[in-house]
Amino acid sequence: MASYMYLDSRAVMQSRNSSSRNPVLDDNQQERLGYSSRKPQRITITVSHSVHEALVEESLSQGRSLSNLASFWLEQQAEATLSWRSNRKQSPSC
Repeated sequence: MASYMYLDSRAVMQSRNSSSRNPVLDDNQQERLGYSSRKPQRITITVSHSVHEALVEESLSQGRSLSNLASFWLEQQAEATLSWRSNRKQSPSC
C-alpha cells in the first residue's frame, strides 16, 4: 500500500533562516515528513487541461518525459520566486 505525505502550506512558509537541510522546513517538520534534501521528493498535482496539453506538447518537442519537464518548470519557478523574494527583502523601502 502506497503512503502519501501532504505538506501543510503553513509548514512551507516557515522561516528560511534555519541552517537545517531544507531552508523552508525546520528540523522537526523535516523529521515528521521524512524529508531528505539529497533525495528527490515525489508529489502529486492536478493541473488544468490546457496546462497538461502545453506540458505534453513541450515534452514531446524536447524529447523528454512529461514528469521531467514538469519538474524542470517547477524548479525554475521556485528559483525565480526565491530570487525575487530575496531581492525584494534587500531593496530599501520607500
